[in-house]
Amino acid sequence: MIHTIHIDDSTLRGKQIIKELKKEKKLVRFDNPAITGRVPDGYLSPDEFIKETNIVIQNQFKKHGLL
Repeated sequence: MIHTIHIDDSTLRGKQIIKELKKEKKLVRFDNPAITGRVPDGYLSPDEFIKETNIVIQNQFKKHGLL
């Protein structure tokens, strides 16, 4: 079974946990989208985010009679 966890690496203990986990190369895999280029499901690219945000803003403006 594979688990997704979130570790706060801004803390000393978080950094220690990550350092310990990196030693277990056969058991632990780190997926960093910035390095692998694979974007997780549900994430938007910057261009997609801007398009979606503009649609939401326009709909809100229309709903409130501002457009």
